[in-house]
Amino acid sequence: MSMFKGGSGSMVRGGGGRQYDLPSAYNIFVQVKSIHIEDPDKEISNHGKDYVVGLLLNSMPEQGLEAHFDESGMPLTEVKVFMPMPKKEATRRRDVLGLTKVRGGGEPMNEPGSIVAFENAFCPKGAEAGVIHAHFSSGIATPKDQTPYTDQSFGKALVWPNIMTCVVPEPVDVDSETGSRTYRGHQSIYIADMTAASTFSNKEEFEALVTHVIENNPGIGRAGFQLHARALAPEGASEEEALEVGRAISNRMATSFVAFDKAIGEGAERRYEKLTAAEALEKFYEMSSSEEFVKFFGAAGVQFEFVPMMVVSQASSRVPSKSEKGKEAIKQGKEPFCESRVHALYTTEDGHVPKWPTDYGWVMDNVAVGRMNSKSEVWYTTYTSPVQKKSPEVFKLRDLITPNMPSYHAEAARELLVANAEAKKAYFESQNKSEPAPEQEASANGPAM
Repeated sequence: MSMFKGGSGSMVRGGGGRQYDLPSAYNIFVQVKSIHIEDPDKEISNHGKDYVVGLLLNSMPEQGLEAHFDESGMPLTEVKVFMPMPKKEATRRRDVLGLTKVRGGGEPMNEPGSIVAFENAFCPKGAEAGVIHAHFSSGIATPKDQTPYTDQSFGKALVWPNIMTCVVPEPVDVDSETGSRTYRGHQSIYIADMTAASTFSNKEEFEALVTHVIENNPGIGRAGFQLHARALAPEGASEEEALEVGRAISNRMATSFVAFDKAIGEGAERRYEKLTAAEALEKFYEMSSSEEFVKFFGAAGVQFEFVPMMVVSQASSRVPSKSEKGKEAIKQGKEPFCESRVHALYTTEDGHVPKWPTDYGWVMDNVAVGRMNSKSEVWYTTYTSPVQKKSPEVFKLRDLITPNMPSYHAEAARELLVANAEAKKAYFESQNKSEPAPEQEASANGPAM
């Protein structure tokens, strides 16, 4: 279970101009148990009587609904999901009846174990416990007796709910003379496995953790890790004194590393091979940022935390410059929408409003990955969406709340979320007064950490 909670409620304007302070809605995964159809002969679903019975994979704390799991991670919280009437012109949008049919090129999702991603999910006031109203977002059809959430060794699709990710922009080359922009046509999603986070003390323990991650990569994307270092409060410090330690930004630092494939040969003979653990460690020690960590290995009063990570490529149809909407935007001379905007940070040391994002942070997402068939070794993301529908919390890597982070550092990191939100608001207010600035290109190794 994740330790992260949703953000604050959102203000929604009613038709008469009044303001209603409503709890935040969520984007959720639901594992299908059955689908109830009142009248199977109808062409359109009865939105008040047709519903999905499933198991909830995401908690909705502001809606008062928690997802519970057994010791093996299997979901236990049963819900009923009702969907609104679909727009007649929206052929790809499904209603509950549509989940049982082939529609808009999608497979039916009524087999037990199939995963449906719903968006804008909320619990109606006065409804019985476990009733959710939501819109369809995406679905992962699952063959009988094969569940992508629990059986990750088989099939061609699987999902990860409540997982911390960082989506970086699609790299762009800008001509220095003409200003023309050439999109590279690929995008990366960084995924952190908080369930496997662990602390260590010295270089030997660190190298053992790296070796384990590299040698036990399940084959989905490229293996890597986050490395966190935090100064600990002195023994016997009061709560306020400990919090001051957490508030000193210099008392936290973090970096990340990905074992990207090595190139062998030139021209037509070039091929790529995965790094061995020894080669990955060598590459890490060559990084300039690694020196700051290594010199503190074994030091007293410092906590080190290791978080396994992987990088997965975005599905081609989801890369901004390759999506249909993205292609149309580029034709019109506009920037294509990029999912990285959800992860963008706009904070600066001097408090001025930047012209573009200063960094890309970590957000609790729901993620689905897939491959062409069960024998393919190439995996890619087919769905990413923040669990928190409105204003999801965005953490800088240094301030990411991990399972082993001391409470006073976690409290200080949460305080910074307010500053991050204010900086984002100031950025968009400034953009409304001027032409939008293009997003800054991310480095090949991801966001500045």
